[in-house]
Amino acid sequence: MRTWVRSLSVMQKEALVVSDTTGLVWRFASDEGPYLNSFDSAPCPLAFFTTGMVSSYMSEIQALAKIQNIKIKNIKLVQDNYYSMEGSLPRGTMIGGAFPIDLDIQIEADAADSMVKKLVYNAIYASPINGLMRESLTSVFTLSSNGKPVEVGRVMALDGSIEPDPEDRFPLVKVGDDPVVAGPLIEKQEQVATKAGVAGGAGSSLSSEQSRKLHVRGVCTIREDDVKQIDQYLFSPLALQRNLYQLLLDF
Repeated sequence: MRTWVRSLSVMQKEALVVSDTTGLVWRFASDEGPYLNSFDSAPCPLAFFTTGMVSSYMSEIQALAKIQNIKIKNIKLVQDNYYSMEGSLPRGTMIGGAFPIDLDIQIEADAADSMVKKLVYNAIYASPINGLMRESLTSVFTLSSNGKPVEVGRVMALDGSIEPDPEDRFPLVKVGDDPVVAGPLIEKQEQVATKAGVAGGAGSSLSSEQSRKLHVRGVCTIREDDVKQIDQYLFSPLALQRNLYQLLLDF
């Protein structure tokens, strides 16, 4: 995978993700709500993470059920992710944290309850995203500017030489003719009214001292055409929209 990302206005970002296997290019946009004085025009970055996570769990349950010849129907996953931010960004004391995930699974299957329970636990354990979160990992990071390495301080660097400049690809991307591929994957469903002077309200995430908890939910079901449909909500902070994801490809 190769990803190009650019900053637009305020908190808005746009990304192109290119698959070397298929040659397809996927375009994603992200934004923040009034809590960061932005425009609420696209899902926040953590919304994509929650969506990918619940999609991965659904894929693993489906795959394992197929292997074990267990027929499932009316399956619904409700996942709640919680994050914290404590301290001051200007003073360099800000600490971000992640809490245990709440995952509620509603499922009908032609198997004993014990078999279904074992299926679900094994599928979740097998998810790649679960492996990512199972233990502490050391991040590695390399930065270059105009083909020359840039020191990044305390962060561990990647081994090897820096990648050549991939140059800008945004002007070269064209929307394909296939309506399935070219159709929107994400649609805004509703928006919470902007509020000021309340926790999570307008501009609240820009204060010099932070003590807040983020709550993101993803609800995943399977449509009649076997496409995953995910309703994603941001409950805290306030004023980010509800988004509908239609996932044609597995993460």
